[in-house]
Amino acid sequence: MNIIKTRREPFTVLSVAGDFDVRHSTEFKDCLTGLFKNGEYRIIVDLNEVSYIDSSGNGELINCYQECRKNEGKFIVVSKNEKVNQVLRKLKIHDTLNLCGEIEDAIRIGRG
Repeated sequence: MNIIKTRREPFTVLSVAGDFDVRHSTEFKDCLTGLFKNGEYRIIVDLNEVSYIDSSGNGELINCYQECRKNEGKFIVVSKNEKVNQVLRKLKIHDTLNLCGEIEDAIRIGRG
C-alpha cells in the first residue's frame, strides 16, 4: 500500500494505492491518527488506485468516518474503481461514506 497526502483546501486528501487489506490497514490507521492529532477532520480518501479492499480496509474507512463526524468534520470517499465500489455498495456503506467519482465533486459536496 502507498498513501500520498496532499492538501486541497479545506480538505486533506489521502490517495491510496495497492491492496487495502489486513496486512496494510494499520498503515492507513497510523496516517489517520497523525491527522486527527493535528485536528484535521475534513478528509477525502481517493481509492481509485486500490487494487483490493477487504473487511479491514472497510473497517478503517468506517472508523475514519465516525471520528470525523464525531469532531464535526467531513469524510468523503472518491472512487471510480468498479471493484472497490461494488464492495462498498454490497456492504451498503457507499452512501454513508459519501462515495463520489471525482475529487472536485468531493470538495463541492464537502463545502455544501
